[in-house]
Amino acid sequence: MKTRTLIALFSACVLNLALLAAPSLAAGNSTLDFDSLRKDYGNPMVEINLSKQLIGLLGSLTKNENPELAELTANIENITVRVYQLDTNADKAIALVDKTTKALKKDKWEPIVSVSEADSKVRIFSKTKNNIMDGLVVMVVGQEPKDGSPKGEAVFINIVGQIDPARIGELTAALDI
Repeated sequence: MKTRTLIALFSACVLNLALLAAPSLAAGNSTLDFDSLRKDYGNPMVEINLSKQLIGLLGSLTKNENPELAELTANIENITVRVYQLDTNADKAIALVDKTTKALKKDKWEPIVSVSEADSKVRIFSKTKNNIMDGLVVMVVGQEPKDGSPKGEAVFINIVGQIDPARIGELTAALDI
């Protein structure tokens, strides 16, 4: 619960929010692959894959009633979200966060948040090109023991494209992420 509270506070304050095996970074952009957890935890509870075309369609459909959303999404190329339920322990998800962290640092991603507790990890990274945020990665793995059995979630969010950090909250709220 501490982890979720910390993420909510960070998101609200700093990002003005409501935004594995080693990851593979697509050539030339900030896309990450989160699907490697399927083999350990099954299909994700939440799976969102918004391509540039779908995001553009959303922007054009809402342009008249919500021009701010169209403006926010104009330079977003991809949004990927995966949420896995951890019915067993979180060791493999935490190990993947660690491997991803190393790969992101090697690729010059900037760490924004790093929280490590006994049963959870939080990592938030941004990628910039020419002083413009080009990507954002959020990784949260946490367990909340209930009835003597470990329960938890592994959440991975990747946003690719030019991102205005001050307006990410508007984007995530509009997309209900």
